[in-house]
Amino acid sequence: MAAHRLHRIERGNNQMKRLCDVIPIDQQPLVAISARDSLHRAATLMSKHHVGALPVLSASRCVGGILSRRDLLTAVADGLALKDTPAEDLMTTEVIAVPETETVEYAVDIMRRAGVKHMPVTRGPEVVGVASWGPLLLALEEETRSELSTLQEYVFGPDPVK
Repeated sequence: MAAHRLHRIERGNNQMKRLCDVIPIDQQPLVAISARDSLHRAATLMSKHHVGALPVLSASRCVGGILSRRDLLTAVADGLALKDTPAEDLMTTEVIAVPETETVEYAVDIMRRAGVKHMPVTRGPEVVGVASWGPLLLALEEETRSELSTLQEYVFGPDPVK
């Protein structure tokens, strides 16, 4: 098995929305697999829970890799036997993760630069969620609209229609 490398990226926070404000951490169980779980099990979980990627966790809930829908498509295209192939044979082992206290804006920037659509979210060394491109962009859009509204009110005064 390949060595796992986790790149945890942290920086100072400001008043913007944090990942823990957007991702349902602690509100629902984390959907994840182990390195020895089959690709078939991974595909079943992704379908059942409507997710595009699964963190591959060690027994201590630390990230060992990530397996995406794209990885599963590659497996099918390559003719791999999904029920017989373990996740560790296909998962990405060089994983970028961010702490749950990091801002949405920062996470989106990291994901864009890394060219990934899903990224594990951590609390200490433990994975507690997965950030996905779509929900993060919606949160960023909402935040931007709120800031714009505040600026418009400052420049033009309160909206009399409100």
